[in-house]
Amino acid sequence: MSDVFNNDCLLTAVTADDSDVDQDLLFHLAFKSVLKKNYLCPFDDTIKRCLDVGCSGGSWAMEMGTEFPQCQFIGIDIESRTPDNVYPRNVLFEESNFLSKGLPYPDNSFDVVHIRMTLFLLNAEQIFFLLGEASRVTRQGGFVEILEPDLSADYSAPLLGKFVADIKGANNMGEHHYDKILMEHGFKPTIHENFIPLGKWGGMTGEFALSILRMVLHNTAHSDLRNEENIKRIGIECELYKPQVKIFSGFGQKL
Repeated sequence: MSDVFNNDCLLTAVTADDSDVDQDLLFHLAFKSVLKKNYLCPFDDTIKRCLDVGCSGGSWAMEMGTEFPQCQFIGIDIESRTPDNVYPRNVLFEESNFLSKGLPYPDNSFDVVHIRMTLFLLNAEQIFFLLGEASRVTRQGGFVEILEPDLSADYSAPLLGKFVADIKGANNMGEHHYDKILMEHGFKPTIHENFIPLGKWGGMTGEFALSILRMVLHNTAHSDLRNEENIKRIGIECELYKPQVKIFSGFGQKL
């Protein structure tokens, strides 16, 4: 269990039943509890510039900016959801439609490019384009880091399976695709599988993950599935079937 969950003040302020908690913060806490840290690639004091693509609420960039004050962190997203001024001075947030215009930065300008919870909602063409842009702005010897759920996994809980199928649509990416695309863009990939429990049976991590799932379903599922009864039933199913979300985590080093 990550030390983030040993902070009594944090657990009091951020609970799995609090619908007002920022979705990005819940993602951040759940992933950190599984990975035991905030990063996967070699990250030390030699890293000076880091780009966080799809930064959402900025939780990852702000915590990393505090941990590595010598590094400039730039978070970019299509629509800004970050706080106005509550973040370290070495953290900057920008807004840009990088899926249509590309990443608005010069070639070889970052030591690390971090992409989390972004690729799994894109189609194959968009994924190839975005990882190509990530390669372009990463210096030689630098890293692209990814953390994405696998929607192609077999989810045995019936209603959960319907929701997942509804969300993923035509996108059916798997680990071998990430490996292949990273290699095609000049990276040496290292990809791992992790599992996050869904539901109270999985402890605090499972409760956070279930809260995230309910938020995602409420915001993205089709109207015939998106109703309060179904969202409540998800929690019951999770206790019965004990599902886990498979996460692809890893990085590629630019050769």
